[in-house]
Amino acid sequence: PAKSARRFGGVKLALPLNFAEAIEAATRAAKLTDTISQSQSLADVAAFSVDGVTMTARATDFDSLDELGSGRFGVVDRVIHRDSGCLFARKRIRLSFDQQEHELQQREISVLKRTVECPFVVYFYGAMFHDGDIHILMELMDASLRQFYLAAYSSAVNMPITNPVLQYIAYSVLKALSYIRSIEVMHRDIKPSNMLINRSGRVKLCDFGVAGILKNSIAKSNVGCQLYVAPERVSISMATGGGLGAGDEPGFTTASDVWSLGISLLELASGAHPYGSWKNPFHQVQHLTEGPPPSLSAEAAAGRFPQELNDFLSCCLAKKANDRWRLPQLLEHPYVGGVVAMETELRDRTGQFVCSVLDRCDSSSLAAVGVTVKE
Repeated sequence: PAKSARRFGGVKLALPLNFAEAIEAATRAAKLTDTISQSQSLADVAAFSVDGVTMTARATDFDSLDELGSGRFGVVDRVIHRDSGCLFARKRIRLSFDQQEHELQQREISVLKRTVECPFVVYFYGAMFHDGDIHILMELMDASLRQFYLAAYSSAVNMPITNPVLQYIAYSVLKALSYIRSIEVMHRDIKPSNMLINRSGRVKLCDFGVAGILKNSIAKSNVGCQLYVAPERVSISMATGGGLGAGDEPGFTTASDVWSLGISLLELASGAHPYGSWKNPFHQVQHLTEGPPPSLSAEAAAGRFPQELNDFLSCCLAKKANDRWRLPQLLEHPYVGGVVAMETELRDRTGQFVCSVLDRCDSSSLAAVGVTVKE
Protein backbone atom coordinates (compact mmCIF):
# COMPACT_ATOMS: atom_id res chain seq x y z
CA PRO A 1 0.00 0.00 0.00
CA ALA A 2 1.04 3.58 -0.58
CA LYS A 3 2.67 5.26 2.41
CA SER A 4 0.97 8.15 4.15
CA ALA A 5 1.71 9.99 7.38
CA ARG A 6 0.08 10.11 10.76
CA ARG A 7 0.91 12.05 13.90
CA PHE A 8 1.96 10.35 17.12
CA GLY A 9 2.80 12.68 19.98
CA GLY A 10 2.98 15.60 17.55
CA VAL A 11 5.47 13.86 15.23
CA LYS A 12 4.73 12.69 11.69
CA LEU A 13 5.47 9.04 11.06
CA ALA A 14 5.42 7.11 7.82
CA LEU A 15 2.73 4.45 7.42
CA PRO A 16 2.02 1.57 7.17
CA LEU A 17 3.00 0.53 10.69
CA ASN A 18 2.06 -2.66 12.39
CA PHE A 19 0.49 -2.40 15.84
CA ALA A 20 3.70 -3.06 17.78
CA GLU A 21 5.66 -0.52 15.71
CA ALA A 22 2.91 2.06 16.19
CA ILE A 23 2.93 1.64 19.98
CA GLU A 24 6.74 1.87 20.10
CA ALA A 25 6.81 4.92 17.83
CA ALA A 26 4.12 6.69 19.85
CA THR A 27 6.02 5.98 23.08
CA ARG A 28 9.29 7.30 21.64
CA ALA A 29 7.55 10.40 20.30
CA ALA A 30 5.90 11.15 23.62
CA LYS A 31 9.16 10.71 25.53
CA LEU A 32 11.11 12.91 23.12
CA THR A 33 8.40 15.57 23.16
CA ASP A 34 8.49 15.63 26.98
CA THR A 35 12.31 15.71 26.96
CA ILE A 36 12.66 18.72 24.68
CA SER A 37 9.81 20.61 26.35
CA GLN A 38 11.34 20.12 29.79
CA SER A 39 14.99 20.61 28.82
CA GLN A 40 14.38 23.88 27.02
CA SER A 41 11.33 25.07 29.03
CA LEU A 42 9.43 25.28 25.75
CA ALA A 43 5.67 25.60 25.62
CA ASP A 44 3.02 26.75 23.19
CA VAL A 45 3.20 30.23 24.73
CA ALA A 46 6.21 32.50 25.23
CA ALA A 47 6.90 35.97 26.59
CA PHE A 48 9.24 38.29 24.74
CA SER A 49 10.14 41.97 24.67
CA VAL A 50 10.19 44.28 21.63
CA ASP A 51 11.42 47.87 22.07
CA GLY A 52 10.87 47.61 25.81
CA VAL A 53 7.30 46.32 25.51
CA THR A 54 6.73 42.80 26.87
CA MET A 55 4.32 40.61 24.93
CA THR A 56 2.93 37.16 25.46
CA ALA A 57 2.03 35.12 22.41
CA ARG A 58 1.23 31.61 21.29
CA ALA A 59 2.74 29.95 18.27
CA THR A 60 -0.64 30.28 16.57
CA ASP A 61 -0.63 34.10 17.01
CA PHE A 62 1.76 34.54 14.06
CA ASP A 63 0.91 34.58 10.36
CA SER A 64 3.49 33.51 7.81
CA LEU A 65 4.06 36.09 5.07
CA ASP A 66 6.70 34.35 2.95
CA GLU A 67 9.54 31.85 3.14
CA LEU A 68 13.03 33.27 3.64
CA GLY A 69 15.01 30.06 3.35
CA SER A 70 15.13 26.37 4.11
CA GLY A 71 17.68 23.72 4.86
CA ARG A 72 18.24 20.33 6.35
CA PHE A 73 17.10 21.32 9.82
CA GLY A 74 14.14 23.55 9.13
CA VAL A 75 12.39 26.39 7.32
CA VAL A 76 12.74 30.12 8.04
CA ASP A 77 9.83 32.39 7.18
CA ARG A 78 8.88 36.01 7.70
CA VAL A 79 5.98 36.23 10.13
CA ILE A 80 3.80 38.93 11.60
CA HIS A 81 2.44 38.98 15.13
CA ARG A 82 -1.24 39.68 14.57
CA ASP A 83 -1.92 41.71 17.73
CA SER A 84 1.12 44.01 17.58
CA GLY A 85 1.93 44.01 13.85
CA CYS A 86 5.60 43.28 14.68
CA LEU A 87 7.61 41.37 12.09
CA PHE A 88 9.96 38.52 12.95
CA ALA A 89 11.98 35.77 11.34
CA ARG A 90 10.71 32.40 12.53
CA LYS A 91 12.66 29.18 12.20
CA ARG A 92 10.51 26.06 12.34
CA ILE A 93 12.34 22.83 13.13
CA ARG A 94 10.65 19.46 12.96
CA LEU A 95 11.22 17.45 16.13
CA SER A 96 13.62 14.63 15.30
CA PHE A 97 13.90 11.07 16.61
CA ASP A 98 17.60 11.09 15.77
CA GLN A 99 19.53 11.69 18.98
CA GLN A 100 22.33 13.66 17.33
CA GLU A 101 19.91 15.96 15.50
CA HIS A 102 17.88 16.36 18.69
CA GLU A 103 21.02 17.48 20.55
CA LEU A 104 21.80 20.01 17.80
CA GLN A 105 18.26 21.38 18.05
CA GLN A 106 18.67 21.88 21.79
CA ARG A 107 22.15 23.34 21.32
CA GLU A 108 20.98 25.96 18.82
CA ILE A 109 18.45 27.36 21.28
CA SER A 110 21.00 27.25 24.09
CA VAL A 111 23.58 29.17 22.01
CA LEU A 112 21.03 31.77 20.90
CA LYS A 113 20.01 32.37 24.51
CA ARG A 114 23.66 33.01 25.40
CA THR A 115 24.28 35.48 22.55
CA VAL A 116 21.48 38.00 23.18
CA GLU A 117 24.03 40.51 24.50
CA CYS A 118 26.10 40.41 21.29
CA PRO A 119 25.06 43.05 18.71
CA PHE A 120 26.75 41.07 15.94
CA VAL A 121 24.57 37.97 16.34
CA VAL A 122 20.95 37.91 15.19
CA TYR A 123 18.72 38.67 18.18
CA PHE A 124 16.79 35.81 19.79
CA TYR A 125 13.32 36.66 21.14
CA GLY A 126 12.24 33.23 22.32
CA ALA A 127 11.23 29.71 21.37
CA MET A 128 7.98 27.79 21.46
CA PHE A 129 6.95 24.20 20.98
CA HIS A 130 3.83 23.57 18.90
CA ASP A 131 2.34 20.62 17.03
CA GLY A 132 5.62 18.73 16.81
CA ASP A 133 7.65 21.78 15.70
CA ILE A 134 10.13 23.98 17.54
CA HIS A 135 9.49 27.64 16.66
CA ILE A 136 12.50 29.94 17.13
CA LEU A 137 11.64 33.64 16.97
CA MET A 138 14.43 35.99 15.82
CA GLU A 139 14.91 39.53 14.58
CA LEU A 140 14.14 40.08 10.92
CA MET A 141 16.98 41.32 8.72
CA ASP A 142 16.73 42.49 5.09
CA ALA A 143 18.86 39.89 3.32
CA SER A 144 21.60 37.34 3.69
CA LEU A 145 24.96 38.45 2.34
CA ARG A 146 24.68 35.81 -0.37
CA GLN A 147 21.38 37.29 -1.53
CA PHE A 148 22.81 40.78 -1.20
CA TYR A 149 26.00 40.24 -3.19
CA LEU A 150 24.12 38.40 -5.94
CA ALA A 151 21.84 41.44 -6.24
CA ALA A 152 24.76 43.92 -6.04
CA TYR A 153 26.79 42.20 -8.79
CA SER A 154 23.79 41.50 -11.02
CA SER A 155 23.56 43.22 -14.38
CA ALA A 156 20.41 45.02 -13.21
CA VAL A 157 22.27 46.73 -10.36
CA ASN A 158 26.00 46.56 -11.16
CA MET A 159 27.19 47.92 -7.83
CA PRO A 160 30.16 45.80 -6.70
CA ILE A 161 30.76 45.72 -2.96
CA THR A 162 33.03 48.56 -1.89
CA ASN A 163 36.03 48.39 0.43
CA PRO A 164 34.40 50.22 3.41
CA VAL A 165 31.45 47.82 3.24
CA LEU A 166 33.71 44.76 3.10
CA GLN A 167 35.78 46.12 5.98
CA TYR A 168 32.69 46.50 8.13
CA ILE A 169 31.46 43.03 7.20
CA ALA A 170 34.82 41.48 8.12
CA TYR A 171 34.90 43.39 11.41
CA SER A 172 31.32 42.46 12.32
CA VAL A 173 31.76 38.74 11.67
CA LEU A 174 35.07 38.69 13.56
CA LYS A 175 33.35 40.34 16.53
CA ALA A 176 30.57 37.73 16.39
CA LEU A 177 33.07 34.87 16.18
CA SER A 178 35.09 36.34 19.05
CA TYR A 179 31.98 36.58 21.20
CA ILE A 180 30.84 33.01 20.61
CA ARG A 181 34.42 31.84 21.15
CA SER A 182 34.30 33.51 24.58
CA ILE A 183 31.35 31.27 25.48
CA GLU A 184 33.15 28.18 24.15
CA VAL A 185 31.18 27.87 20.89
CA MET A 186 32.41 27.25 17.35
CA HIS A 187 29.97 28.12 14.54
CA ARG A 188 31.19 25.51 11.99
CA ASP A 189 29.06 26.80 9.11
CA ILE A 190 30.43 30.25 8.24
CA LYS A 191 29.29 31.34 4.77
CA PRO A 192 27.58 34.38 3.19
CA SER A 193 24.11 32.84 3.53
CA ASN A 194 24.61 32.71 7.33
CA MET A 195 25.59 36.38 7.52
CA LEU A 196 22.65 38.79 7.52
CA ILE A 197 22.51 42.50 6.71
CA ASN A 198 19.92 45.25 6.98
CA ARG A 199 19.28 48.75 5.72
CA SER A 200 20.77 50.22 8.89
CA GLY A 201 24.10 48.69 7.90
CA ARG A 202 24.19 46.10 10.67
CA VAL A 203 25.79 42.75 9.86
CA LYS A 204 24.88 39.77 12.03
CA LEU A 205 25.78 36.12 12.22
CA CYS A 206 22.94 33.58 12.25
CA ASP A 207 22.13 29.86 12.11
CA PHE A 208 23.76 27.95 14.95
CA GLY A 209 22.13 24.71 13.85
CA VAL A 210 25.45 22.86 13.62
CA ALA A 211 27.42 24.88 16.18
CA GLY A 212 29.91 22.93 18.23
CA ILE A 213 30.73 23.23 21.91
CA LEU A 214 34.48 23.62 22.38
CA LYS A 215 36.27 21.46 24.91
CA ASN A 216 39.86 22.56 25.45
CA SER A 217 39.30 24.84 22.41
CA ILE A 218 38.50 21.85 20.17
CA ALA A 219 35.24 20.70 18.55
CA LYS A 220 35.27 16.99 17.80
CA SER A 221 32.67 16.55 15.06
CA ASN A 222 33.08 17.60 11.44
CA VAL A 223 30.10 19.33 9.83
CA GLY A 224 29.36 22.36 7.66
CA CYS A 225 29.00 23.42 4.04
CA GLN A 226 31.56 21.72 1.81
CA LEU A 227 32.21 24.84 -0.30
CA TYR A 228 33.62 26.66 2.74
CA VAL A 229 35.29 23.80 4.58
CA ALA A 230 38.89 24.21 5.76
CA PRO A 231 41.68 21.90 4.53
CA GLU A 232 42.04 20.22 7.92
CA ARG A 233 38.39 19.24 7.81
CA VAL A 234 38.86 17.27 4.60
CA SER A 235 42.26 15.95 5.62
CA ILE A 236 42.38 15.05 9.31
CA SER A 237 46.11 14.51 9.10
CA MET A 238 46.45 18.31 8.85
CA ALA A 239 44.15 19.03 11.78
CA THR A 240 46.94 19.97 14.17
CA GLY A 241 48.91 21.85 11.53
CA GLY A 242 50.99 19.04 10.16
CA GLY A 243 49.99 15.63 11.41
CA LEU A 244 48.55 13.69 14.32
CA GLY A 245 50.87 12.02 16.74
CA ALA A 246 50.27 8.67 18.41
CA GLY A 247 47.31 8.91 20.75
CA ASP A 248 46.19 12.31 19.43
CA GLU A 249 42.49 12.81 18.74
CA PRO A 250 41.44 14.66 15.58
CA GLY A 251 39.56 17.86 16.29
CA PHE A 252 38.79 21.27 14.86
CA THR A 253 39.42 24.69 16.36
CA THR A 254 38.03 28.12 15.51
CA ALA A 255 40.82 28.26 12.90
CA SER A 256 38.39 26.33 10.70
CA ASP A 257 35.84 29.16 11.06
CA VAL A 258 38.60 31.63 10.14
CA TRP A 259 39.22 29.76 6.86
CA SER A 260 35.49 29.84 6.07
CA LEU A 261 35.44 33.58 6.78
CA GLY A 262 38.34 34.13 4.37
CA ILE A 263 36.57 32.20 1.60
CA SER A 264 33.36 34.15 2.26
CA LEU A 265 35.12 37.53 2.07
CA LEU A 266 36.79 36.52 -1.19
CA GLU A 267 33.39 35.62 -2.56
CA LEU A 268 31.89 38.95 -1.49
CA ALA A 269 34.83 40.92 -2.90
CA SER A 270 34.81 39.22 -6.30
CA GLY A 271 31.15 38.32 -6.76
CA ALA A 272 31.87 34.61 -7.17
CA HIS A 273 33.03 31.70 -5.04
CA PRO A 274 36.85 31.39 -5.42
CA TYR A 275 36.72 27.65 -6.07
CA GLY A 276 33.58 27.57 -8.17
CA SER A 277 32.66 23.93 -7.83
CA TRP A 278 34.44 20.59 -7.60
CA LYS A 279 33.87 17.58 -9.82
CA ASN A 280 33.72 15.20 -6.86
CA PRO A 281 34.87 14.93 -3.20
CA PHE A 282 38.26 13.54 -4.25
CA HIS A 283 38.88 16.58 -6.43
CA GLN A 284 37.96 18.80 -3.47
CA VAL A 285 40.40 17.03 -1.15
CA GLN A 286 43.19 17.29 -3.72
CA HIS A 287 42.49 20.95 -4.46
CA LEU A 288 42.30 22.02 -0.82
CA THR A 289 45.25 20.02 0.47
CA GLU A 290 47.64 20.21 -2.51
CA GLY A 291 46.73 23.39 -4.35
CA PRO A 292 47.64 26.95 -3.31
CA PRO A 293 45.16 28.89 -1.19
CA PRO A 294 42.90 31.22 -3.18
CA SER A 295 43.55 34.95 -3.35
CA LEU A 296 41.89 38.03 -4.78
CA SER A 297 43.07 38.62 -8.33
CA ALA A 298 43.99 42.09 -9.55
CA GLU A 299 41.15 41.82 -12.06
CA ALA A 300 38.62 40.99 -9.36
CA ALA A 301 39.89 43.76 -7.10
CA ALA A 302 39.72 46.25 -9.99
CA GLY A 303 41.24 49.03 -7.88
CA ARG A 304 38.48 48.71 -5.26
CA PHE A 305 40.54 47.15 -2.48
CA PRO A 306 43.90 47.96 -0.85
CA GLN A 307 46.79 45.52 -0.55
CA GLU A 308 45.93 45.10 3.13
CA LEU A 309 42.91 43.03 2.10
CA ASN A 310 45.01 40.42 0.32
CA ASP A 311 47.33 40.27 3.31
CA PHE A 312 44.34 39.86 5.64
CA LEU A 313 42.97 37.08 3.44
CA SER A 314 46.32 35.30 3.40
CA CYS A 315 46.24 35.34 7.22
CA CYS A 316 42.79 33.70 7.11
CA LEU A 317 43.65 31.21 4.38
CA ALA A 318 46.93 29.67 5.54
CA LYS A 319 46.76 25.99 4.56
CA LYS A 320 47.82 24.68 7.97
CA ALA A 321 45.46 25.49 10.82
CA ASN A 322 48.30 26.41 13.18
CA ASP A 323 49.61 28.99 10.69
CA ARG A 324 46.28 30.79 10.49
CA TRP A 325 45.86 33.96 12.51
CA ARG A 326 43.61 33.70 15.55
CA LEU A 327 40.58 35.90 16.10
CA PRO A 328 42.25 38.49 18.41
CA GLN A 329 45.15 38.83 15.94
CA LEU A 330 42.78 39.36 13.01
CA LEU A 331 40.91 42.09 14.88
CA GLU A 332 44.26 43.90 15.20
CA HIS A 333 45.18 43.44 11.53
CA PRO A 334 45.61 46.75 9.62
CA TYR A 335 42.67 45.90 7.35
CA VAL A 336 40.13 45.91 10.20
CA GLY A 337 42.11 47.29 13.14
CA GLY A 338 40.98 50.87 12.51
CA VAL A 339 37.28 50.02 12.19
CA VAL A 340 36.58 50.30 15.92
CA ALA A 341 37.50 54.00 15.86
CA MET A 342 35.07 54.69 13.00
CA GLU A 343 32.52 51.94 13.57
CA THR A 344 29.46 54.20 13.47
CA GLU A 345 30.62 55.92 10.28
CA LEU A 346 31.32 52.62 8.51
CA ARG A 347 28.00 51.16 9.64
CA ASP A 348 26.18 54.21 8.27
CA ARG A 349 28.06 53.97 4.97
CA THR A 350 27.23 50.27 4.79
CA GLY A 351 23.56 51.06 5.43
CA GLN A 352 23.56 53.65 2.63
CA PHE A 353 25.13 51.12 0.27
CA VAL A 354 22.58 48.45 1.21
CA CYS A 355 19.71 50.87 0.59
CA SER A 356 21.18 51.87 -2.77
CA VAL A 357 21.49 48.26 -3.91
CA LEU A 358 18.07 47.15 -2.73
CA ASP A 359 16.35 50.30 -4.03
CA ARG A 360 17.99 49.83 -7.41
CA CYS A 361 16.56 46.34 -7.79
CA ASP A 362 13.09 45.80 -9.10
CA SER A 363 10.95 43.22 -7.34
CA SER A 364 11.63 40.52 -9.93
CA SER A 365 15.43 40.94 -9.58
CA LEU A 366 15.20 40.70 -5.81
CA ALA A 367 12.90 37.70 -5.94
CA ALA A 368 15.39 35.94 -8.21
CA VAL A 369 17.97 35.98 -5.41
CA GLY A 370 15.45 35.39 -2.62
CA VAL A 371 15.11 38.92 -1.19
CA THR A 372 11.60 39.84 -0.12
CA VAL A 373 10.29 43.29 -0.98
CA LYS A 374 8.57 44.63 2.13
CA GLU A 375 5.39 46.63 1.70
